[in-house]
Amino acid sequence: MTTRTGPLTNEVADTDTRAFIRIEDLSVSYGGGALALDRLRLTVAEGEFLCVCGPSGCGKSTLMQVLSGLLPPTTGTVEIAGRRLYASGRPEYVGVGYVFQDHRLLPWRRVRANLEITLAAAGVPREQWDERIGRTLQMLQIEQFANAWPLRLSGGQRQRAAIARALVVDPDVLLMDEPFSTLDEVTGRALRTELVEVWARTRKTVVFVTHSIREALFLADRVVLLTPGPGRLLETFPVTVPRPRDYEDVELARLEQQVVEVALRGWGMAR
Repeated sequence: MTTRTGPLTNEVADTDTRAFIRIEDLSVSYGGGALALDRLRLTVAEGEFLCVCGPSGCGKSTLMQVLSGLLPPTTGTVEIAGRRLYASGRPEYVGVGYVFQDHRLLPWRRVRANLEITLAAAGVPREQWDERIGRTLQMLQIEQFANAWPLRLSGGQRQRAAIARALVVDPDVLLMDEPFSTLDEVTGRALRTELVEVWARTRKTVVFVTHSIREALFLADRVVLLTPGPGRLLETFPVTVPRPRDYEDVELARLEQQVVEVALRGWGMAR
């Protein structure tokens, strides 16, 4: 039976000694002082698949940029594996793979070359490239497209290649910012199932942003809801439905109803 917890309080986040990612009092402001995130506290356990949901403008993508090292906090701290990410005002930790909403593959480079660029940037020795690329493309079921141009691939194949590019450097954390939102439903469901299989093999710590509550519940160990912007923690839901999951599972549907009810109240949309 799937149950809902209450809000994840600051005290819970502070006392979670298993945290692999620790976010404390994170605030990010843009020009004019407008806040995207406001005193956000959140922890993610090692190997956990965490999904983050919230309305447009709640700071989900901002959170991903902070975790990836692309955007320093205005205030607050972020730690990954016990290391502070912006200890000196710039990223101090690079063990993160990032998958964007669009694939962002270089169209003038073949799939293999796109992965090679990432390996070179990460300082992986050249003698390891062929084995890493072959193993990662095989895991994503696109080894036959290693020498293909990205624009000759389908949308699903391009997203597989983008995930492969993030995984090939063997990151500690995989960040995924709505990677399936532009795909048709059938392709999206197939890729969600494949992603869970890849995660089960690698046990990477995953932070996955989505607008879709059903997608989040299908994928995640735990789903976090953020408030409308500026983003604060609204509530967290453990997903105890056994894996492998069926996208139409009645338990997922029941939990989805609970999450939607909380979201409607928390986002000011309840009637």
